[in-house]
Amino acid sequence: MCQAPIGKVLSMDGDRITVECKGKRAGLKSFVTGLAIGDYVIFSSNIAVDKIEKEEALLILGDRK
Repeated sequence: MCQAPIGKVLSMDGDRITVECKGKRAGLKSFVTGLAIGDYVIFSSNIAVDKIEKEEALLILGDRK
């Protein structure tokens, strides 16, 4: 089983978003509706696949702030 990376949305411009993942930034294509800056997304092949709840994302990332 493999796990898709999780990124925090830093900026949005139409169907393009910038996320931070493991301290690096990545530009992604996204058709996920209802996204806002600060949300977390699962992505694969530079495409945001789905939004994930912050609590779940932080648990998976091991960041329990």
